[in-house]
Amino acid sequence: MSTPLPLIDLTGASVGTQKSLNFSQFVKVNPMYPSSVKAHLGLFNESGCGLQLTMQASGRGQYLPAGAWTNIEIESNDGAISVTVIYTLPNPPVSMLNVVYYAPGEGIPDSYTLGNSPIGIGGTVNTSSVQTLSNEGNALSTLVFDAGPAGNTNVIQIYNDHFVWSVVVGGVAHTVLQGQTTGNPLLIGKAGDISEVLGNLKVDGSSNLDGGNITTSGTGDVTLKSISIPFGGTAPKISNDGSGNINIDVPTGTRIAQVNTTGIDLTTNAGTNNLTAQNVTSKGTLTAPSSIINTVNSQAATDLVLNVPTGQALRVKNNNVDLYDFLVNQLSMNPAYINSSAGDMIFNVQTGNTIRFRVNNVDQAHIDVNGVWPDSSNAINFLAGRLFRLKTGHSAVLTATITHGLGATPQIVLMTTDIGQPGSSNVGAGSVGATTFAGSGAAGSGWWWLCSSG
Repeated sequence: MSTPLPLIDLTGASVGTQKSLNFSQFVKVNPMYPSSVKAHLGLFNESGCGLQLTMQASGRGQYLPAGAWTNIEIESNDGAISVTVIYTLPNPPVSMLNVVYYAPGEGIPDSYTLGNSPIGIGGTVNTSSVQTLSNEGNALSTLVFDAGPAGNTNVIQIYNDHFVWSVVVGGVAHTVLQGQTTGNPLLIGKAGDISEVLGNLKVDGSSNLDGGNITTSGTGDVTLKSISIPFGGTAPKISNDGSGNINIDVPTGTRIAQVNTTGIDLTTNAGTNNLTAQNVTSKGTLTAPSSIINTVNSQAATDLVLNVPTGQALRVKNNNVDLYDFLVNQLSMNPAYINSSAGDMIFNVQTGNTIRFRVNNVDQAHIDVNGVWPDSSNAINFLAGRLFRLKTGHSAVLTATITHGLGATPQIVLMTTDIGQPGSSNVGAGSVGATTFAGSGAAGSGWWWLCSSG
């Protein structure tokens, strides 16, 4: 007949708690049928503990969930059973394991359905004894974990040496993260998808973007193939041509500027190129090299032309104060900045160069180190007549040799004494048609001479 055994109290039990129940005094098998007619233990787990049951001699065992019932067969050498707690449920109303001995051949009641027990199974299962999921020592590429919904299996796959993590969007799996064993170890996103960084992105090393067209050095240097800047409905393009030049092109493909090893070139294409700016500041000397060529009206190849719209002035300033204003018909100069106390206006050019006076871009006269020269058929006009190619000089001695340096023999030679001085002056022999001639004046007086080649 069935016999209840002592209750096993599980109050306060935690994961790993062990209990033992001895039943060695009871008959284990029918001596006439020892292999087929055996005794049993009925176990009723009225507690919040999940239990592992193990016969100490035969090793026969079972798992018994919290609030469940089971029967376990007794072998002839069994005399005790071990009970180990493998998890606990919170706040169970009862914490007791009931055990009943059933003799060999005695009827055993059916095990009941889990849930008939008053033990509540809600709340969190305590699995604190399992701190690490371990899968060690297996061959490479051994699958450890996979998961996925119906229609999209293996959305998440974790192997012992790599992984693939995907999300399902509209029934289609999109890979978001991969760990690889070859190539780049970490891949983010999927070709054709967009990966968005919601916070800040920090990259400690260099970067390679846009298929290698944008690279960073990791020390602040950025290399770009080209940049298109939206501007007024168009997009001027800044590009590197691979030859060390930075080119600026308008959308039609016309190049408007180039930055190269010699500076900024605004004449890389045919046509007029304009430099428009609110302020242009030069920290050094602003020069016009011979490469700046202006072919308008056949001007010299080394001219620097500054052009402003009709009716506006070209202003030259120092420390934001006007020095000169250039208009279409005049040059105005700030009186406060006229050189010398006498109010002189000084035009200074480099040695070997010339100051030219033009009308309608045609030379009328020029000034060089040798004097003032009319150009072409022009002359210096007087109220009565005109003179061509003049040279003048002054002598303070009585007699001197005059070297006129006209490049041609003079046709007119005039001499006069200083105003208010006594005597007269004259031209000596050999002066007409000669490159030099003699001149003399009265004693105690200086005299002036003038030559013209006609």
